Amino acid sequence: MNATQRKLLMQLVIGAAWVDGDLDQPERQYLQTLLERQKLDHDPDLLVLLETPIGLPQLEAWLVTFLQGTSTPTRLAALATIANLLMADGVVNRSEHSLLDEIHSLMAQIPASRDEEEYRQAAPGLVQGLSGLVRRALNGAKHLFQ
Repeated sequence: MNATQRKLLMQLVIGAAWVDGDLDQPERQYLQTLLERQKLDHDPDLLVLLETPIGLPQLEAWLVTFLQGTSTPTRLAALATIANLLMADGVVNRSEHSLLDEIHSLMAQIPASRDEEEYRQAAPGLVQGLSGLVRRALNGAKHLFQ
């Protein structure tokens, strides 16, 4: 994940923390740890988000932007990070649960990044090629097992 994607991920996670209208102490601690881990704990744009509630339209816009440029493994890691944040206070309320459902739904609707799509398209050919190579190698080595 590049620096822009990491910052966008942190915007998403902070926005998700505000989905219930409150950013409590366990969530703040979790966010601070994430910001430090991503080396973004001094980013003024992100620090402002910790103090200002984020509306759902902004969160959705960030989510769409993030999903458009990421692979499935990165998306799943982001979803896990958001889920961990939402569980930080020990309570996942209805609005938080709905957010997780919406993220999962958008992940299914927005195609993965182009690199991953190319990989998926190439994978069957790679498997067939490797299968043929293994078959030829085994046929060539039959005399060793007789």
